[in-house]
Amino acid sequence: MQKNTATVNHINSALILASCVIAYLVPFELLLFSYAILGPAHYLTQIAWLHDRRYFVRADFNYHAVLLYFLSVPVVLFSAIAPMVI
Repeated sequence: MQKNTATVNHINSALILASCVIAYLVPFELLLFSYAILGPAHYLTQIAWLHDRRYFVRADFNYHAVLLYFLSVPVVLFSAIAPMVI
């Protein structure tokens, strides 16, 4: 298991160095490629990873309590700031 982790770490290091060289040679084109292709691809892989590890909210989650909390924050802030403004 350790050998596999070390191999992955070496590959990641090599890919980072390769990306530095490519960014030096073609900076704007690499930015566009990263934004248009790699960004959405990374997002899609992260969704699958999160779903496999059950990081999403449970079905029986109490949305009303969260909504009440977020609606009460502006009221509390306004009541604290209003005396200073008026």
